[in-house]
Amino acid sequence: MKKWQRSAFLNCEDQGRAHLAVVAAREAVCRVRHPEEPDDPLVSFMSDVTDGPGRSSFWFDMADAEAYDGLVEEVLEAIVSAAAAPGLTDGNIRSETAPDGDQLR
Repeated sequence: MKKWQRSAFLNCEDQGRAHLAVVAAREAVCRVRHPEEPDDPLVSFMSDVTDGPGRSSFWFDMADAEAYDGLVEEVLEAIVSAAAAPGLTDGNIRSETAPDGDQLR
């Protein structure tokens, strides 16, 4: 089973809004259903939201996400739409693989 470990980072000058946006994005990712098991979420691991200097983030793990047409795009759209909801007017979202030593289960 291929692991798809990613993060969603939101860099923004308004730390309060960044945190709210990332919480909303995290909840949106949790609502994405598994295509073969619609009663279950796609995500197999989801970290808590963490805040750092000028950013908020969370990590998530979805096995075989690329195996389903449009699924990665659905997750991305969920993150972008949810992050925009708190009325952010600046900032950027980026994604990267899990950092070394981070054990995602």
